[in-house]
Amino acid sequence: MKKILILEPNATGGRKIVKTARNLGYLVFGVTQKDVFEKMYEQQFAEQFEGIHFTDFSNEGNSINDICRYAKEQQIDAVLSGFEFMSSLTVKVASRLNLPTHDHMKADALRNKGLMYEQFVKHNVPTAKTLVVDSLEQLQSIKESIIFPTIIKPADNGGSCGVSKVQNFDELINCYNNIIENSVEFPHGFQLSKQVLLQEVLDGKEFSVEIAITNDQPQVLCITDKMTTEGTYFAELGHTLPSRESQENQKLITEIALKSIKALGLKNGVAHAELKFTKEGPKIIEVGARLPGDYIPELLEQALGIDEAEVYLKTALGEPMDLTPVKNDYAAIRFIPVSIGGKFEELTFSDGAENCKFIFSQYIQGGETVTPSQDNISRIGHIICTDRTYQDVINKCSQILNNAKVKILEEVM
Repeated sequence: MKKILILEPNATGGRKIVKTARNLGYLVFGVTQKDVFEKMYEQQFAEQFEGIHFTDFSNEGNSINDICRYAKEQQIDAVLSGFEFMSSLTVKVASRLNLPTHDHMKADALRNKGLMYEQFVKHNVPTAKTLVVDSLEQLQSIKESIIFPTIIKPADNGGSCGVSKVQNFDELINCYNNIIENSVEFPHGFQLSKQVLLQEVLDGKEFSVEIAITNDQPQVLCITDKMTTEGTYFAELGHTLPSRESQENQKLITEIALKSIKALGLKNGVAHAELKFTKEGPKIIEVGARLPGDYIPELLEQALGIDEAEVYLKTALGEPMDLTPVKNDYAAIRFIPVSIGGKFEELTFSDGAENCKFIFSQYIQGGETVTPSQDNISRIGHIICTDRTYQDVINKCSQILNNAKVKILEEVM
């Protein structure tokens, strides 16, 4: 019986891996921090593990030694990342244990976008022009060379946190200071890099590519059409898959996505590549060496019948898997943002949504304080729809959202 070790399973991707692994009959072990376990693991979830090991993620070297020691004791067969902040650590642990994983020499580039950009440039992967800034002094010194508008983003945060489009240097300084003031990871509390990236604004449609890699051989599972906010902040509003982009453009998107994962040394696992199709062609934004977030694996399973968590498990075990779709549908997710701050009272759907079959999930309870959505964290729920055609699933989502009513009291000034 295979034994699976998941680094921080208490996240959307991690929970899906746990569920799938147990359905496959695997024994599941987890690694987290004691304080996180005590505050955030409900009993029902904790009982799904054969064992939970506590470590201190703030000291990477000690954590690697500690986790490897535990993995050897339990005779672990595969190590997976359940949380995006664990991507590089997972590679380092699996590599130390001689288990299937990616190139450990490039592991840090899987989280640090500055290092990721260096690999893209080195391997001629089309991407946004980027300046990597290590300090406020450096930022001040290059003031005259910055072309506005520009994108500022933290090197290793997640969920679009801290990502902004700025129009002038004053806005840039304000956003920079905000990134530095919030350079602590949640929920484990370890220090994030204080490096930031300044990137050119890429105009065009946004896509993601879901990829499986086994023994250095990649296979595209699906291309996803993405909906993101426009303006100062960048947050994802929804996704629809499979893409309806032309076959010619999908071929170009696939070529760049595969080139990007090759540049990062991805060999065994799954990848989530994000791109924009500009007037010069597709340009890579970034790559995640993990299950995608935003419930994209659920969409993939609903539309094509592919369980991406199972794909990740099999690739981490070095085992082949038939990746042929068993369904031929379309699926979409739409997130429910808030436009004002205040106390959330309720989210309801009026009669116009009654005839639509959909999955609904609400993230917050009545009485909780909400703020206007600026990133992927500050959302209050989502709907998921499935249908036989792309247009039908789009129309269904629109009908449901048009009949969603969010009630917020006591607007925050």
